Amino acid sequence: MEAPKNQSADDLRALLALAEGQRFLHRLLLATGPLASGYEAEPNATAFKQGVRWVGLWLLREILEANPGQAAALLADYVQTKGVLS
Repeated sequence: MEAPKNQSADDLRALLALAEGQRFLHRLLLATGPLASGYEAEPNATAFKQGVRWVGLWLLREILEANPGQAAALLADYVQTKGVLS
């Protein structure tokens, strides 16, 4: 039986191989905003936004480990859509 970490990476690679999977992960990155600031004037709102952002950062790390090339493509799409670095 395969180790859980290897199975997770294989599952993510299978998802990344599908156009539907790529679109889903792109939407998830847009929703979690891993490259955005999580700061809000109200502390509870900041805590919430940072928690959501953490999910996006976790997802990026998982994608980078599973398929670095696809991670770069997803990040490029994310940056272009959000205008993060412009």
